[in-house]
Amino acid sequence: METAIVMKRHWVALAFAVPLLAQPPTVFHEDVNLVRVPCTVRDSNGAAAHDLRRDEFVVLDDGVPQQVKYIWQESDLPLTVGLIADCSCSQSSFLSQQRQTLMQFVSRILSPQDRAFLVSVAEQQKLVTDLTSSVESLRAGTEGLGIEEAAVLGEPCSGQNPTVWSRHSPPCGGKTLWNGVFFAAKLKLRLQAGRKAMLLLTDGWDTGSDHGVTDAIEACQGADTVVFSIRYNPYKFSLPALTRGQHNLQRIARGRRPESS
Repeated sequence: METAIVMKRHWVALAFAVPLLAQPPTVFHEDVNLVRVPCTVRDSNGAAAHDLRRDEFVVLDDGVPQQVKYIWQESDLPLTVGLIADCSCSQSSFLSQQRQTLMQFVSRILSPQDRAFLVSVAEQQKLVTDLTSSVESLRAGTEGLGIEEAAVLGEPCSGQNPTVWSRHSPPCGGKTLWNGVFFAAKLKLRLQAGRKAMLLLTDGWDTGSDHGVTDAIEACQGADTVVFSIRYNPYKFSLPALTRGQHNLQRIARGRRPESS
């Protein structure tokens, strides 16, 4: 088996197979002659390393060295970013900070050839601004977060997840974080080429999405998407659910599936 090393200046991703959801098990047999392995290499000062050679990489498959056939850099490819903003009750005091953070990101990070889309998560996950390279469109969507109505992204949350607090709670407990990540990866990022990333602005607390954190991680891996998060904690004290939220944000950023969702 031969391996292609793909150099990325600022993004790291690993590709994993995503199981088909709600489908009977199917067995496929396929010969793979070339495996793409995206990675980031930095020097001792943290700067992106350049002019690397194939013989400077070692790729192991179950401990067995594999031949590196090609190496190239993707830093000049367009970037597609999914912006996920938590507009639930627990984040209401941070909405102005989230708007400021999003606009700084759009203004400073995105180049003219890059594109982004904006999703809000509260009682449902909603597509506020579809894929666009227009800073003005993203600005308008950001200013309307938590105020203006938007279409549901993917399937509406059913509220059948047993983690919802009680029958008196809002649909899905009021925060469909993992639904938002799952559908952003499956319906938007997976269809795009080039570099892909997702930025989460949230406390990491999900209260009843139909899709759990494991589904969200697998969807991001299947879309070859790197996940970053900025955590806004509205509480001065620690609760098990809040600690779990922080833990799950760390898991999804590292691409590691937890034992349970």
